[in-house]
Amino acid sequence: MVPPAALCIHLCIGQAYAFSVFNLPMTKLLGITQSTPDDWKLTDLGWIFSIAIFFLGASAAVFGRWVEEGGPRRAMFASGLCWAGGFVLSAALDRHAPAQYRPARRCGVIQTSSVQTRTTLLLVRYRYQMVLPGRHGDVPLIAEDARVLGFEGTPAEARWLDDATAMELLGARPDENTALELGRQNIKQILAGLDVVLPEVSRRGEEFATELREAHRALEALFP
Repeated sequence: MVPPAALCIHLCIGQAYAFSVFNLPMTKLLGITQSTPDDWKLTDLGWIFSIAIFFLGASAAVFGRWVEEGGPRRAMFASGLCWAGGFVLSAALDRHAPAQYRPARRCGVIQTSSVQTRTTLLLVRYRYQMVLPGRHGDVPLIAEDARVLGFEGTPAEARWLDDATAMELLGARPDENTALELGRQNIKQILAGLDVVLPEVSRRGEEFATELREAHRALEALFP
């Protein structure tokens, strides 16, 4: 339990230091290429970092002995709650997000020359149930995987991209600002047609499950 506990604790610590990577992009969340009056100001983001560092030091001073005495399980549980709670709370307090879209926004639209037609990328989290042999019989486990799926055109006439092309498009850079109303219209059209693409998403999930099963069997063959 020590390695997972250490990982959870360092996620909490590293989140504060990694903030310096995101502070400039966060000043262009709406403007994309340049800041707009409604974007965060760098001075506002500086206060966020300062408060985070303060509580980092204060928590170490107040709860340091408790972490040592409580053991890795309690430390892992508490740090996991703090990390997830901070993420949800920060999204819920986003002043730019309408109430119906809280606690987090998961859609975005950019205009880029990396594609020639409207292209949609979906970040899909798959969850699989695996049954592995154990000392006292079969043991059911849960495996998760995140995949990027993409298609061109409308959901009704989707032309699906291969995995490598979809992953490559994650690095596409915006060439210009997207009008707010245009972005909303595109997102509404995609969301309205999600039911049409779900069968293909499910089929891809079955393919990934087969790959996972074959990989596990190959591993068992190496370490019988």
